[in-house]
Amino acid sequence: MAELSLRDATTIVEASLKKGRETSCAPLAVAVLDAGGHLKAFAREDGAGIIRPQIAMGKAWGALGMGSAHGRWRAAWRSSSAAGCYPLTDPAASPWTTKRWPRK
Repeated sequence: MAELSLRDATTIVEASLKKGRETSCAPLAVAVLDAGGHLKAFAREDGAGIIRPQIAMGKAWGALGMGSAHGRWRAAWRSSSAAGCYPLTDPAASPWTTKRWPRK
């Protein structure tokens, strides 16, 4: 696996937040981890819930635990019963970001 640069990690965070705004998501927290599971980049939008950072880290860590196999992870997620949650489909955005409800 190629090493993730800080520039690339920051790009993932920015693209994820941009997509969240475009799709009227609630305020997001986005975490990007390197292959070793260490935090590489993180952002929390104003108004994001108190546990959003922990949720973002948990989702990113879970994706690593599943082998970061984006295609297999997405297929498993789509077949799950996680009502109202789905990965964003913009390839520039983090594949582990989810939309849950609209912003107010």
